[in-house]
Amino acid sequence: MFETPAPEPAIPPICAECAHLLGRRINLEAAKAWQCAAPQNIADLGRDPVTGGAIYRFHHQTCYDTREAVEACGPSGLWFKLYEYPQQNTASLQLGPRGKKPSASADSLLAELDNI
Repeated sequence: MFETPAPEPAIPPICAECAHLLGRRINLEAAKAWQCAAPQNIADLGRDPVTGGAIYRFHHQTCYDTREAVEACGPSGLWFKLYEYPQQNTASLQLGPRGKKPSASADSLLAELDNI
């Protein structure tokens, strides 16, 4: 009598929201250079002899390559892990540049400029 609607296909996760992303996630124009640092994608981990920083060697060079490879993260995003943004310290946000609380009115800001 009543037909149940077909379930909508799940939307695969996107790399811009993944914790394994190496690259500037706010710079979408540079997405072709993003790399996947999922543990399954790291072939070798070396050290830079000058800075001591990590040098990653990947099985798949970019996120695009990783998502296209069925044996890797693939189109369904098997290696996806949601990126959690760092918590902001609200106490430091409430103080002004000199450790004072920011002024609340324009008059107090003008008075502060006169004192400089």
